[in-house]
Amino acid sequence: MFRLFKKKRKLDPMADLLNLAIEDLEEKWISFTKTTRFKSSGPISENIDIFAQPLVQFFKEQYMTLYQFSGRIFWYTVSKAIVKSKTYPKFEVELAIGELEDRNKLDW
Repeated sequence: MFRLFKKKRKLDPMADLLNLAIEDLEEKWISFTKTTRFKSSGPISENIDIFAQPLVQFFKEQYMTLYQFSGRIFWYTVSKAIVKSKTYPKFEVELAIGELEDRNKLDW
């Protein structure tokens, strides 16, 4: 009845692809955390680095459209996936990504 007044959702294929990538990496992160034993005293940045290294190639192959813009999109996706999984608080994930940036590990 009031269909004329409903806002139409704008189609944004890049946003949809980014959300799909985040969901995909979230599943991989959850699986990774369930199958990998972490040092309880180790920094989260090491865990993220261990998780992310083999995923770079996967991300390039599956999400080339996103990756071609910037390699940082990969790291953004990884951080969003980890935050979404609720395994670590957002601030801890952001600090860990910042540590990796400081060590120049994010620029490949």
